[in-house]
Amino acid sequence: MERDVETSPVGHARPQPPRPIRVSVTTRPHVPSAVYSICYLPQLMLLDIKWFGRFDRDAVSDYALAVKYEFLRNNIRSGYLLRMDMLESGAQTDDALPAFRRSFKWFPKAHRIAIVTGDLLTQQQVKQDMRQSSLRFFDYPEPALRWLAEDMLEFVEAV
Repeated sequence: MERDVETSPVGHARPQPPRPIRVSVTTRPHVPSAVYSICYLPQLMLLDIKWFGRFDRDAVSDYALAVKYEFLRNNIRSGYLLRMDMLESGAQTDDALPAFRRSFKWFPKAHRIAIVTGDLLTQQQVKQDMRQSSLRFFDYPEPALRWLAEDMLEFVEAV
């Protein structure tokens, strides 16, 4: 391993400690983001995502990596539940939409998707890209969670 060397006043070289590695949100997604939060609740198999603002291309890339990290870290597979709270974000810019499409081609299919937004433009954007029949819109987070948990309760009762 190569190290930086600094010369001491007497002319002897002394090794310098390695420089700290800069870590971004993409490699440590548990660090809060100003644009989103991601939480996985394994007992419900629920991926709970909240958006706080508009994304630019870089934020979409960071977000996609953070979501992928959660999938890998928690071994999330198709059949999970997804709640996306978009109340605070509103519609995304035309610039960000293609970045979302590219970044989420790999996204495993959810059993049910609850999107929380009352904004019609946001609903239209979601419908354009998320064409699953199990998708439903809600005005508030609590009814969305009840709908998702209801499905889990039906599954547990059937077993």
